[in-house]
Amino acid sequence: MHLVFLNQYYPPDAAPTGVMLEAVVRHLAEEGHEVTVLCARGGYASTESNIETPDSRVQMDRGIYSASSSSIQPSTFNDPLIHIIRIPATQFGRGSAIHKLIDYASFYLMVAWKLATLRPDPDRVVALTTPPYLSVLARLISKFLGADHAHWVMDLYPDVMVAHGMLADGGRKHRLLASIARWGFSGKRCATVLTLGPDMAERCRRLIVREESPESRIEMERGIYSASSSDSDSQQSTISNHLSPVEWVPLWGTGEEKLKPEIESLLSHNSQLTTSPSALRTKRGWFDHELIVMYSGNMGLGHRFGEFLEAALQIGRGTSATVADIPDSNHQPSTPCSQLLPNPQSSSCIRFVFYGGGKRRLEVENFISHHPDCRVELHDYAPTQDLSAHLQSADVHLASLDAAWSGTMVPSKLQGIFAVGRPVIFVGSSQSSIGRWVIESGGGWVVEPGDVSGLLVALHEAGDRETRNARGQAAWQFAGSHFNKTSNAARVAALLTR
Repeated sequence: MHLVFLNQYYPPDAAPTGVMLEAVVRHLAEEGHEVTVLCARGGYASTESNIETPDSRVQMDRGIYSASSSSIQPSTFNDPLIHIIRIPATQFGRGSAIHKLIDYASFYLMVAWKLATLRPDPDRVVALTTPPYLSVLARLISKFLGADHAHWVMDLYPDVMVAHGMLADGGRKHRLLASIARWGFSGKRCATVLTLGPDMAERCRRLIVREESPESRIEMERGIYSASSSDSDSQQSTISNHLSPVEWVPLWGTGEEKLKPEIESLLSHNSQLTTSPSALRTKRGWFDHELIVMYSGNMGLGHRFGEFLEAALQIGRGTSATVADIPDSNHQPSTPCSQLLPNPQSSSCIRFVFYGGGKRRLEVENFISHHPDCRVELHDYAPTQDLSAHLQSADVHLASLDAAWSGTMVPSKLQGIFAVGRPVIFVGSSQSSIGRWVIESGGGWVVEPGDVSGLLVALHEAGDRETRNARGQAAWQFAGSHFNKTSNAARVAALLTR
């Protein structure tokens, strides 16, 4: 089968959608399928490492990649069954909305032209969701080519725009854009719509089937993933309807986490690590008796930080506070204080550490500025080569997702955390994909949004080393069976080619 994938990003660009796509493309080629990827030449982020020069463009076209893209093997691009076509769209970058729209528009036009003139004709056109509404282009052009179409949904539009506050839920623009998305995902030639988790599959199903009959509603309820159902150990659930099948397969870690057990001695024998977790803790000035609670990754609009910061405030003051007590101001460095964990049987101090960037990073900066005596640190993203040791250097990780964003996206933060055998405290809905996976695995704690008391209880329990280790081991085991790169990429490939 000749499959053509449409996505703005592809390695050596570091965008997550491209990295995940590369693993599936490699698997398809190994099974004998011919694959063509239409992607843009521009970079994911407006950083120097992603700015394309004439020399770097030649390297990209030849399949030569820098050491920073160590997960990309040259054999992938030398495979005669894999054709990477980089579209010369505009490259204004992600600095502003208008720049993104121009880049998107130019990419649409160039992809449409290339797809219409591509030879040999594809058997199936598979659209991802960067930029949005590639599904419409896939359905339209595939009919012209006599092919069918499939979709791998990474972000569900227009629901993401509603969660973002760009559209009013149920408003005229929302209904119009929902109708366009519904059209792209539907039709007799739609082979499959693949999503990232159970809540996204449910939400996508509701988008596609606008008005459900009693029969289709029963069919949906039977197909929806439930942690209490007999199907709860499965990585995939199918929600079928008369328009198109909707299924889900979890994403996986980047591979940089070096899937290893919780036991530190085994981790230390990994010769590919640039530094050990214990050495990294020492370098960062963290002591063995401290409980390191880490948030690492994107600080985007879909995440929540108020509960974490309020918990840090209450632990630091020993008093009750509300999210409204956290003021806004400019960033100032924090200094440590000697407050104990809310676990009376523990003599450890708790240190909150945040690594990453994004539009909500300012909230952490403002908190540190107004509460310099609280044990809260803020840093940039950790280097890729130290990712494994970086994630292992924490005792427990933090993750969050605002309820409005549930089902519109499924962040892959959990996969990396579980892969290194660390437990997670998740602030978000227990019905979200992340919430369900944390509960099912036993690899952490789920705290409902706004429940700071529940968060303090989770931190109390995390202060016990045996409890932490047990939940970390459960997380690692779950990652091996549910977030495995090889098996999940193979499952995605099988669904997209059936």
